[in-house]
Order: sequence, then structure tokens, then C-alpha cells
Amino acid sequence: MRRIYYLFAICLCLGYGCQNNTTERYRVGQKDSANFTVFLSMLYPKEHLLVKVNDQIVLEKIGRDTTGSPTGEYYFHYPEPIKKIEVTSRYQQKVFLNKLFIDTLTDVAQRTVAISRPFPKGMTKTNYKPYGYVPIDSSDRHVTLLNDAVYYKGTWVY
Repeated sequence: MRRIYYLFAICLCLGYGCQNNTTERYRVGQKDSANFTVFLSMLYPKEHLLVKVNDQIVLEKIGRDTTGSPTGEYYFHYPEPIKKIEVTSRYQQKVFLNKLFIDTLTDVAQRTVAISRPFPKGMTKTNYKPYGYVPIDSSDRHVTLLNDAVYYKGTWVY
């Protein structure tokens, strides 16, 4: 009976390791070798963010801090042509953000999905005021798909 428990534990460990490799296998360390970048400003505590490229998960993050988890830039090299990008955010089993880009920037060498920091609902450039922490149920986010060659044109690279 003990052998069965050990065998079961080994199978669980191997299965867990394979599951993590599927979400991390496209990740690279530098922007130069990437063709897809995710820029993320902040996650709420226990917010679950999922980024898919061609229906394959490339980034899965969960907010851990009690006041919001600051994040950063994540670089990926996806080997096939990118035809579909999906960004989904869930909080307590409710979808708060679901953005889908289909056949957009398919012939671009590098692209970035920028996910903005949460801001109060209805805020625009004309009525912008500095703000602090905004509860998730009264906030909005913008998700923008950028062509890096156009957006970063004229910037210095070192």
C-alpha cells in the first residue's frame, strides 16, 4: 500500500511540473529575442490574469500582495505566426476584463500588449485626477496592442 502512495505522489509531482512548463516555455529573458511582450502595471490581491496567444497560455499571474501586486514586463518568443491574443482577468469567479485581438498586427516582428493600471470608471484624459487604490468593482483597465516598431520609433536602444 505504501508503494502505491509513493507512486501516486511521484505522478502528482511530475504532472505539476509539466503543467508549469506549458505556461513558461515561450518565455525569454530579453526583449531582443522576443516577438511578444506583456506589460502589466498592477494586479489586485487574488486577481487571476491569463494571457493566451493562439489559444495557448503564455502568461498566468495571480495577485498576491494585500494592497496589489506590482508587476512588470514579460518577454516571449512565440514560434508560430500570432493571429489571436486574448487577455482575461478574473476575480472571485467573475470576469472583469476580457479583451480579444484577432488578425491584428500579424505581420509585425515585435508587438506589446499593455495592460493599464486600474483607474476609476468613467475617467478620461479630460477629467483625469491623481488617484490612489481603486476597488476592483469600481475600476476599469485599458488593454492596448502596440506595434513596437512604430511605438518605440526614435527611442534610443543601448
